[in-house]
Amino acid sequence: MQFLLFICLSVQIVTTVFAQTNGLIAYYPFNGNADDESGNGYHGTVEGATLVADRFGNPNSAFLFNGVDDHISYPTLYSVSPNQLSVAAWFSTMDLQSGQKIVYHGDNGEFQLFVGNDSAWAGVHLGQNVTDPWYYVRESVTQNEWNMLVAIWIQDEFLKLYLNGDLVDSIGVEPGPLLDVGSIYQPSIGSYNRTVGDYFNGMIDDIRIYDRELTTSEIDSLYNEGTSSVEQINETIPDKFTLNQNYPNPFNPTTRITFSLPEQSYVSLEVYNSLGEKVAVLISNEMGAGLYKYEWDGKGTPSGVYFYQLNAGSFVETKKMVLMK
Repeated sequence: MQFLLFICLSVQIVTTVFAQTNGLIAYYPFNGNADDESGNGYHGTVEGATLVADRFGNPNSAFLFNGVDDHISYPTLYSVSPNQLSVAAWFSTMDLQSGQKIVYHGDNGEFQLFVGNDSAWAGVHLGQNVTDPWYYVRESVTQNEWNMLVAIWIQDEFLKLYLNGDLVDSIGVEPGPLLDVGSIYQPSIGSYNRTVGDYFNGMIDDIRIYDRELTTSEIDSLYNEGTSSVEQINETIPDKFTLNQNYPNPFNPTTRITFSLPEQSYVSLEVYNSLGEKVAVLISNEMGAGLYKYEWDGKGTPSGVYFYQLNAGSFVETKKMVLMK
């Protein structure tokens, strides 16, 4: 009885840590709209961009921007400039020569991802005046190919750029916060200040903005997200959401996780360590009703106690598993 009580308390404590440490400010998976699925309500407004298939071929799961005036506006995400930010986005550009914004955030701190001159870039604007310097990192990319870009800025330390999961550029930055430009330059996806050009020509998908530094393992999980298949066991529609105990448990190195969905839902299945740090994103997709199984391979993960959490609609459940090598 004491052992069972310990497990229940552990799950409750770690689940609380998830909410406190995730740091996700806004999440735009573009599942048929530009809604923010972080739960924070920073929904986007689509201005001209059209829905297309994403990098997996899922219909109406990314947006195509015409390079002329298409953009998606979204609200200011924070009242005071944070001291660190991570921004991740998938993109495929049709024009690598002219400067085109993927994500631009003005108002309380200038931070942007963009393409131009055959490269993908990230930039931060520090100082007290618009004439103060920008800091940039960059890496060459090929047009008409899907790429994942992650930029991380830590105040007084560095600006880093990851392309397709790999660290490709880094620069030290001067002390000080992001430049606050008030309402002059407004947050936008696919444009700069919404109305003054640098419009994106191509496709953008899956934008996530965090108020903390992403770890290398989290970046790797984001890059590989959705590449591992989840199998539908049968098409019988369950009567409720469930998350079952993984089997085998303990395991080495693979285990099976099964869950049921009584209705179509946006599903997130993630793995955390005992400190509440995310170590893997197994599923992050819209899924239909049914019973599913996922085979997780923990060969690159150290032995230890882990927690897997299913989020589907309003359903959230966490269970414990043990990797023993």
